[in-house]
Amino acid sequence: MARRTAFLCLGLPGALGSGTVADLLVEHADSLSVAGHRIAATPDVSRRAVLELTRDGDALAAAGLARRDVEGTWEGVWRTAYRARPRNAVLAEDGLAAATSDQVALTLDALAGFTVHLVVVAADPADLLARAWTAAVAEDRPMPLLRFRDRLEQSGPGHEQARRWWAAHHLPGVLERWGAHVPAHRVHVVVASGDERHRVQQVGRSLGTLLGTRALLGTLAATPASRPRALPSTVLAAMRTEGRDWADALRASPYDVHGDPDALVAPCPADVEDEAATLADLTADDRLHLAGDALADALSQLEGLRRENARLRVSASAPHTGRRRLLRHRVPTR
Repeated sequence: MARRTAFLCLGLPGALGSGTVADLLVEHADSLSVAGHRIAATPDVSRRAVLELTRDGDALAAAGLARRDVEGTWEGVWRTAYRARPRNAVLAEDGLAAATSDQVALTLDALAGFTVHLVVVAADPADLLARAWTAAVAEDRPMPLLRFRDRLEQSGPGHEQARRWWAAHHLPGVLERWGAHVPAHRVHVVVASGDERHRVQQVGRSLGTLLGTRALLGTLAATPASRPRALPSTVLAAMRTEGRDWADALRASPYDVHGDPDALVAPCPADVEDEAATLADLTADDRLHLAGDALADALSQLEGLRRENARLRVSASAPHTGRRRLLRHRVPTR
């Protein structure tokens, strides 16, 4: 008898915009069942399972849970899936992307009776960063973008927020940790680009190919399109460089890639300007968005000037202090 197959969709968080792959699967659960696939767990149960696997005390406390409330959840999900019909299972949970190597091994141990496929949905890092900042502002945690970006810098000791964000969003790192436990031909990377509607269609088409159904084509009816806040040009340039590194790593990898790796590089400002003909052709929302771009860029440059001014003040004060000390002790002559 053929082994059961399990598809794990790991994220990346925010790659579909305001929706998730789990939303897409739930909306088409009946069609998936006809194609021979069962959603292994509800979103609530899968989130509890990830909290068990990652042992994130802060996340558990935020959810009002204790470890005893989630112990055994992940193993129970796959024990049930192994006995259930249809024989094949699919589960999407963005929280899996941040799992450490040890946690990945523990995660896959529970799927010993399945042939495991991994699906990673990626988007350009500039867009992921902008959406993370937008979410932080929406949650009443306002923070200047430059400070937010500095926290997410990979250099130096790093901030706890940076460690968490990069663990879940750094595509090469996610693929390295998970790809070490699954054959490369069973690791599928879907590169999502464009607006949210186009991303959902891309991911639906790729998942439909992998799962043997065309039902996932379409849109998420319950998910409104959203636009992330604009990035200043300095931040955008840094994330474009990051995106090129991701694209190069993906092209050199042995994984099954769906989509164009070059889409991981955010459009440069010139490309965006070419798409917008004139202000007269833009809607009020588009004009507001462009004004936000300009303001964010201006604030970025102002912050840079302030830092440079502070540096010059420090460097200029040291020799003057010494000179004043010498002048104070100089004996006047006639």
